Amino acid sequence: MIRLLTTFSLFLFPCLSLFVTPTIASFHSNLTLYSNAYTPLMIAVSMGVSLGVFMLFLDLWLFKTHQKTFRLMALSLWSVIFCFFFLKHLSWANRYPKVGDGLSIFVSFIFGSYLVKWIGIKQLERFIFVLSVVFLTADIIQLKKITQSEMPPTVVANNERDRPPSILHLMFDKFSFEHAANDNPAFIKSIKRLTQKHNLTFYPQHFANHSYTNSAVPDFLRPDKTISIVKGFNEKTENTLFHHFYKKGYSLFIYGHYLPYCLRFAHLTKHCQNNSRRSSRWVSQSKLLIELYLSEFSSSLHDMFLNKTSFRIWNRYAQNSIEMIDDFLEDSSLWLQNKTPFYVYLHVLIPHDPFRLSADCEITPTSLIGHPQISKLKPLQDQSLCALKQLDRILSTIAQKNKSPLKIVIHSDHGILLDSIDLTRKSQLSNKNIMELSHVPAWTKSCNQTRSTFFNELTSNDSISNFLIDNRERIRPSQSITFNCPFALKTPFHSKDGISWDNSFSNPFPLAPNIH
Repeated sequence: MIRLLTTFSLFLFPCLSLFVTPTIASFHSNLTLYSNAYTPLMIAVSMGVSLGVFMLFLDLWLFKTHQKTFRLMALSLWSVIFCFFFLKHLSWANRYPKVGDGLSIFVSFIFGSYLVKWIGIKQLERFIFVLSVVFLTADIIQLKKITQSEMPPTVVANNERDRPPSILHLMFDKFSFEHAANDNPAFIKSIKRLTQKHNLTFYPQHFANHSYTNSAVPDFLRPDKTISIVKGFNEKTENTLFHHFYKKGYSLFIYGHYLPYCLRFAHLTKHCQNNSRRSSRWVSQSKLLIELYLSEFSSSLHDMFLNKTSFRIWNRYAQNSIEMIDDFLEDSSLWLQNKTPFYVYLHVLIPHDPFRLSADCEITPTSLIGHPQISKLKPLQDQSLCALKQLDRILSTIAQKNKSPLKIVIHSDHGILLDSIDLTRKSQLSNKNIMELSHVPAWTKSCNQTRSTFFNELTSNDSISNFLIDNRERIRPSQSITFNCPFALKTPFHSKDGISWDNSFSNPFPLAPNIH
């Protein structure tokens, strides 16, 4: 019985270190700082998985005849993982990641295999028990520091007029304007009605610079364009609009689907939410914990995990997006009444496929994953109308509650994917093809704007941050844009009298439908 309790303790403490403190941390929206700063949690994960389960089953009278062998295997496995994490976080391993990972695995297998023999089974078990208690205590201390961490200096204004404007940044994923407006007068009418109702500036000639969310988001969230763009969302950087406004004393609120926003930026925010509050908390919590583990263990495995899990729950994104907007609006009173200026960011996966929403935002019974593109046009248009309806709902709620200066920017990250055409075939490199694939809607509203406008001059996602950071009435057109097409050629564009494909085509892009 004593032996069983001892083994259970060996299992319990690593699991507490694994589950309890990250769960508490996630309630405080500070999981990112916790994961980035604290490697022992990763070791506790390994102990809980590799050691505890083995030992618990052994002492429940399973594998009695080979108990010593399995116990030795469990301790050896833990030793290997422990050595790997220790070596992985040495400076030379981080400086040369490919060589570092390989050498770390090789050395850890050799060293870990003999660690049990050198120390002995009983001594190693006691060592793990003590180490688990230390890790758990350190986790709680670290968590206390995080939850008590100070925000940057508060912006103090002598009066309301001196207060910097707050910012509402809304991003609707894969909003393909060209396809949604194709022979669809209801969509054009809704665009015009939305623009005029809320006194917005609409940009009918706005387009996206990238074809994928993972490369588009870090680009338009990049305030300093002199610093090269990061390769993907999971690459660590402090060159984001979130960091910029955090340092300016803004209160940040992030609601973001699909990408691990809270894993990256929660420590900057007063509230960060990656999933609908109606979603299963344990499912989302488990996904966050695995992300946290893999982000420390292997960036390539982390990227693979994000892609696989995202596609498995793809059919839930449309419904989750509506639920995320519900949560966003429920919280609006909190940030609208904030004493400091705020930056609120919302990223939802509508009208992104699969198309599960009607024009009235009701869930339809089937999705169109794997169906031909031609069969998706009508559902895409319906889900785009739903996106406009949700946008109207958001702006109407904000208008009723907001009393302070507020700048608004609304746009999409990309249109239909650019890799759907063969960029090596000249016959497909027409202006119309490129326009259809990259044309996305965009709106802005300056603090004191009292009338709607339709600004025909060409703009792109590259100039979004200019509007957010500066007190400009309109987004400044970009003079040179490079489309980032994964696995394809990079295609330069120049906006002067129009747009041309690498100066090979003389005809400018056709104008968007006339909705003035």
